[in-house]
Amino acid sequence: MKRVDLFISTLNSENTKKCYRRDIVAMLDLVNKTEEDITVEDILAWKASLEGQSTATISRKIASIKMYFNFLCSNKIIADDPTTVLKAPKVHNKEKEPLGAEEIKELLDAAKNPRDRAIISLMCNTGLRISELVNIKLDDIKDSNIVVTGKGNKQRVVHMNATTEKYMHEYFRVRKDTIDNLFVSNQGTKMSPRALNNTLKVCAKRAGIDKNVHNHLMRTTAATLYLDNNVPIQNIQAMLGHEQIETTLRYAKIRNKNKMIEETMGKELW
Repeated sequence: MKRVDLFISTLNSENTKKCYRRDIVAMLDLVNKTEEDITVEDILAWKASLEGQSTATISRKIASIKMYFNFLCSNKIIADDPTTVLKAPKVHNKEKEPLGAEEIKELLDAAKNPRDRAIISLMCNTGLRISELVNIKLDDIKDSNIVVTGKGNKQRVVHMNATTEKYMHEYFRVRKDTIDNLFVSNQGTKMSPRALNNTLKVCAKRAGIDKNVHNHLMRTTAATLYLDNNVPIQNIQAMLGHEQIETTLRYAKIRNKNKMIEETMGKELW
């Protein structure tokens, strides 16, 4: 697995590293050959074995395998790339309805402790990624601002509104100051993404919200609520840490398209 380790070390995101390693190792186990001996037929057989999985999952797995073999060829570790025939399927994303303002209030009411309320409010206020959220250190907080480290180790500043600050102060009053991380688990350790996601699901169930509430939905909810309140899409892009505005447009769901069209095209421009 030295070659796999070498390739994985070139990636930035910890989440990407885990996913790509899993994809590559699973492919190698299935084909059961060394990289030099893998043929186009082996790659096509592997792709066929993915049938039944979501288009998004298949697309990611193909991307990881293609990147791996491209890396091997570029570094002259193997002579030929058998993945040039691979084409990713068109991704059919299921439309996920973001939470509304009332549902967020219900979620906050359902939280049984200050930490969980602070987490929910911060996620809805800033749209932070779960990896960014769990890695916030106490030193990253300066008054109402938080310095977060996103994809590619790029830093940006997010701002807490008054409501989030209130919940954060309530959390600090009961927080056990044992580690540098902002959010601490019940065992006094750094809170994991899995534990944080589970917290969201428990609160949603307690609130009677009939949606699959998870970290990505919270990020989409933040973007959508800001768009609903006429915040320019470029501002939302900066808040979420997106390089491309097209990515932001996929996150922010336009709930009132007809109304927006009316308001925009009803303006007297000349």
